[in-house]
Amino acid sequence: MESIDPNIEWYSSVSSQKSIPPRCPYANVDRCPRYYECLSLLGIAGVTTTLQSSEENRLFKKWKNSEHWPKVREHESSIWNNKDLHNFCPEVAYDVFGLFASELHRYADEIDTHAAHVQLAKNGASANDWRWQWAYITPLHYSACHLYSQLLSTNAGCTDKINAKEIIEVKPGVFGITVNIKEIAKRFWKYVCSRR
Repeated sequence: MESIDPNIEWYSSVSSQKSIPPRCPYANVDRCPRYYECLSLLGIAGVTTTLQSSEENRLFKKWKNSEHWPKVREHESSIWNNKDLHNFCPEVAYDVFGLFASELHRYADEIDTHAAHVQLAKNGASANDWRWQWAYITPLHYSACHLYSQLLSTNAGCTDKINAKEIIEVKPGVFGITVNIKEIAKRFWKYVCSRR
């Protein structure tokens, strides 16, 4: 079985085959709890900069109360020993490590790293081969993320809830009901902009 190189070309080709956007439309701290959780963890681990504390508090409060927040520890994203990433968002993993993967595990120690590097050199592995840094990874396209279909079906992270009272008004008129065209246009353009 051929090893997958979960780079941007692979990711884009999967998206193209499925006729979906090239990158996850929920890859944002306000649209996906996993995306937020992974960015937060990387900041705490010192891999990336941390979120501002006010933003961290706001997002944690928002997602902790969400139906999409992990209910058991096995479903949480985590970093073990500052080198093994578990249940990670592939979008965050790519932005930080250059690989669209949900599991990324480094070699256990220098001996394992050296042995792997000797074998890779012997086999003529390219300098871009992920095995120079990682012992094991699990490639993941966003469409296979278990949260993606849930977020898609519930429109999670959407902060603009439709209030029918703002669009349809009951007041004296020819038919007793009027439609607020300005509010409909405002929401339509907001929707169009959010899809870009």
